[in-house]
Amino acid sequence: MPNALKIFLWSLFAGVIGGYVGMRVCFWIVVRWFPNEPMAGVLAGVFTLAIGVASAVTAGVLMGKNAKA
Repeated sequence: MPNALKIFLWSLFAGVIGGYVGMRVCFWIVVRWFPNEPMAGVLAGVFTLAIGVASAVTAGVLMGKNAKA
């Protein structure tokens, strides 16, 4: 399997897992501390996307640094 494909798949996997964990944490915080704020749910969704993207980028960079050329 080419290195680029491995890096892409690992970063995709890390983005999905990071996004899922981020979603659970963000929505737990919203339900616990801001139960009557509709905008808090939207912000939790945005932060979930940001955490997922950050996880994917970080995993891609780390895999790329360790890849054998």
